[in-house]
Amino acid sequence: MSFLGKVYDLERNENFEEYIKSLDLSAETADLFLKTKPSIKLVKNGDTYTLTSFCNEFRKELKFKSGLEFDEEALPGFTVKSVMTLADNKLTHVQTADDGTKATFVLEFSDTKVIVTLTTTKWNGTAYRYYKMERYLPEDKIAQIKIKTSQTLTKEGDNYVLTTILPDGKKEMKFQSGVEFDEKVSPEVTAKTTFTVSGNKVTQKQTFDDGKTINYVREFTADTLKVTLTSSFWDGTAVRYYVAE
Repeated sequence: MSFLGKVYDLERNENFEEYIKSLDLSAETADLFLKTKPSIKLVKNGDTYTLTSFCNEFRKELKFKSGLEFDEEALPGFTVKSVMTLADNKLTHVQTADDGTKATFVLEFSDTKVIVTLTTTKWNGTAYRYYKMERYLPEDKIAQIKIKTSQTLTKEGDNYVLTTILPDGKKEMKFQSGVEFDEKVSPEVTAKTTFTVSGNKVTQKQTFDDGKTINYVREFTADTLKVTLTSSFWDGTAVRYYVAE
């Protein structure tokens, strides 16, 4: 299940407005659903799964065991009986209201996209939501990750300079500890970045326009540098090791 832990961002909808209209929601709630472009992520911990939907300040987590019924607050003050069943790359989510009305969501995962099919007993149509896995770095930048690099950290008064040396040149980032600045991650992507220096540890946090974050923790010794990488859109941890020359 290579799709577990990956973040997929909403790209487009099909018949989604008609689906929302069939639910008889308030105008305010319907408008929120139509204007929000969420991201989704499915993770596993033991025999429990968590499906997370999030966008800016909005975040909803559904924790479930495949095939077991649970109470879900579908909307504030509106609870349904839900069953979520995962079979291979397909997650089927069935909500049943007290009046017997059902809504069904079928999520089909792949490495690069998710297609969500939505139906309800209150409407004869079918709606679709299409998600894709977001990639922040272009192919040439991803290729650079496979290249051995060197890093140095120097200090000039209150300013620090982190220099990354690549085979075809170098990149310098000048910063003051704890002060946010705009970092050009690639020609197409800019992040709000903050470096914090504490003893031998330098923490770097990149925040992108959609709220996703990447964190780098650099731990220096006299002979080594350990860089730990985490992000809000991946549940894993990567580590890079450097030695002094």
